[in-house]
Amino acid sequence: MRVNTIDEPYKSEIVEIMKNENDSTKRLHKLKIYMLENEYFKSLYTDVGWLAYCINNEYNNCKGL
Repeated sequence: MRVNTIDEPYKSEIVEIMKNENDSTKRLHKLKIYMLENEYFKSLYTDVGWLAYCINNEYNNCKGL
């Protein structure tokens, strides 16, 4: 999943997490926590941890959003 397909206000919060955390492991942890707290992400994909991993990996490969 790509960040640009996520609805607001969730997209803005993810972008903020990505921009504010330079360490990939810590960023992934923050993304997982944020996504697990919101039913929106559970409705998109059954494994929210994997969703967070994919978004973090996309960010790492692109060096930004």
